[in-house]
Amino acid sequence: MRFELIRDYNKENTLGILICWAWMTGAMDTVWRTVELPWKDNKKGESCIEEGEYELHVHNSPTFGRCLWIKTVSGDTTLPGGRTEILLHPANFSYQLLGCIAPGLRHRDLDKDNLTDVTSSRKAMGQILDMFDNIGVTCAEFTIHSRSGVPNTTQA
Repeated sequence: MRFELIRDYNKENTLGILICWAWMTGAMDTVWRTVELPWKDNKKGESCIEEGEYELHVHNSPTFGRCLWIKTVSGDTTLPGGRTEILLHPANFSYQLLGCIAPGLRHRDLDKDNLTDVTSSRKAMGQILDMFDNIGVTCAEFTIHSRSGVPNTTQA
């Protein structure tokens, strides 16, 4: 099983499409939406993490419950730029995040602040964790990249 996050950067937040590629066939299995902090040069607590190759590990967080911990391909918990404890966990708004990634079912402006959020984040997180449980794994490949190839923070 492999996950791919395709990002669109803007000044206020980073939006994405999270795809799960099927284990046996390599075909696109399921798609979710994501929200993250904007790109701010990988600054801890202010920025989304760098694009690259990672692993997702099933994790029990004292704060968020069952979620996914993003680690390097070698299993290290310290990511580029010294970033640590980066999770994929439920949240609907980018302001609820400190560098983590929040999945959802759709992109929508939930609080009418002209920023795009994600809907049904807990449900989406449950669906993602079910993918791990259904095939009996606790780790999956995870690739992050953008449509344009570079963060574009000049867009509104």
